[in-house]
Amino acid sequence: MRKLVLILFLILTASVYADVWQDTVRASADDAGIYNTYTNDSNQIRMGKSGAGNSCDFAIRLLDVNIPKGSTIDTVIVYLRSFDDYLETQYDCNIDIYAEDTADAAAFGDSANFVARHLTTAHTSVSDVDTMHGFVWYNTRDKLGVNLCAIVQEVVDRGDWASGNDMVIIFRDNRADPSETSGQRAFRSWDYAEATSNAPWVYIVYSESGALTHSISSADTTSSSVIIIDDWSNTTGTVDTIWCWYGTTTIDDADSVMETSNITQTGDSLTVTGLSPSTEYNFWFGLDDDNGRDTASVHTLTTEAEVSGGTLVPIRH
Repeated sequence: MRKLVLILFLILTASVYADVWQDTVRASADDAGIYNTYTNDSNQIRMGKSGAGNSCDFAIRLLDVNIPKGSTIDTVIVYLRSFDDYLETQYDCNIDIYAEDTADAAAFGDSANFVARHLTTAHTSVSDVDTMHGFVWYNTRDKLGVNLCAIVQEVVDRGDWASGNDMVIIFRDNRADPSETSGQRAFRSWDYAEATSNAPWVYIVYSESGALTHSISSADTTSSSVIIIDDWSNTTGTVDTIWCWYGTTTIDDADSVMETSNITQTGDSLTVTGLSPSTEYNFWFGLDDDNGRDTASVHTLTTEAEVSGGTLVPIRH
């Protein structure tokens, strides 16, 4: 049977869209700090300056940060839960916030390991932490309402960053404009009742950049099958998955039944068999790449009519 070849000039570009990654510190070893001495198993983490005049620095390690390389960081919010009602707000607390300048942050070790971490060029300075940000200093988890986008952006823009790597955010007493002696603020760590509900929590909104472009280069139809040849561009990695759903109703129809059976993939081609002749099918067709990006499009194709008496019945596409 002769195939009717459709050259489709539709090119669909995936829109740049906002997505969210959020998580808490997950374990005792993933928040650490120096308050007179180094600790990574205390029930509290502190910022500012101690009564002895020592800088109070702490850091949190975020695991499996699934943000694709090169994404645009739109929002970064850190939530910290106050350590009961312990603080000394009559003294100024001035801090700088950095990320560790590495593509995949290692676990915390000893004091030397903690202080030797390389800092991002980007940082955010916060003066007078409590009055500026309205913390309720008792048993609450409050937002540190400053813009931390630049420090996270610097990390995900690294050439060796990969989605799913680990990231460290570091809170240091401001070395240029230090906190006053006793100007310390205390927050719960994971070790406070050993629960993530107490631990620091980070919320990141990002937009994928360099979105995949996607098109159908051709589609061959018979009375019972469709061969779809895909084309893609603007990938910075390997295309991991090509996927397809199909059915006779619209993709967004609440009563639609979409099939995934009778599909064979060979390279960049998908063959769908077992179809009915002279029937309009909707195909939801797309791909994923190894940077966590994806694109999809809907295409409508109609199978050919069965040939009767040697005559090909034309079908409108």
